[in-house]
Amino acid sequence: MIVATPAGAGDVIASSGGLKHEIMMVAMGFEPDIVIMSPDTPRTLMVVGVKSGLGDPAITASQLKAYMASMSCPTGLLVTPDRFQVYRHTYSGHGTDAVRKVAEVPTAHILDISPAHSHGLEFERFVQRWLEQLQARAARIPADVQQVIEENILPALDSGVIRAARPRWPRIAS
Repeated sequence: MIVATPAGAGDVIASSGGLKHEIMMVAMGFEPDIVIMSPDTPRTLMVVGVKSGLGDPAITASQLKAYMASMSCPTGLLVTPDRFQVYRHTYSGHGTDAVRKVAEVPTAHILDISPAHSHGLEFERFVQRWLEQLQARAARIPADVQQVIEENILPALDSGVIRAARPRWPRIAS
């Protein structure tokens, strides 16, 4: 089941001295886990947040939207063990108002994931492998989400390079 979200739903931004400042302050709280980059330029085509320990979903979504607005990134995904959300930058407004959630689907409907793979670094790796399979046209796509994936995710994958946004070393307690 796909749930479309009305424009502006879930926006959480505190006003503090100008739109650009607001976007940067909110975006600073978001660190992407996977990025799809243009192979020829430093342009980010898609940013993916993979969050197994999601705090407040509205705040995380706002941070993703602010990051997309500040980086002029056309596509964003927010993936949790429960929800798979797709965002598009429409470039039709200013700041986060131009970034809209276009789809929300239960993650289990798209990703065939076991509970063992839905935590921490393993979850990030799992989502990246799924994106790589999707790029190679080897991933199964349910019919009811095919249009969302073809219109919003595949264009970035077709012209981009998938990368982890940072090293994925396991944390060792000291």
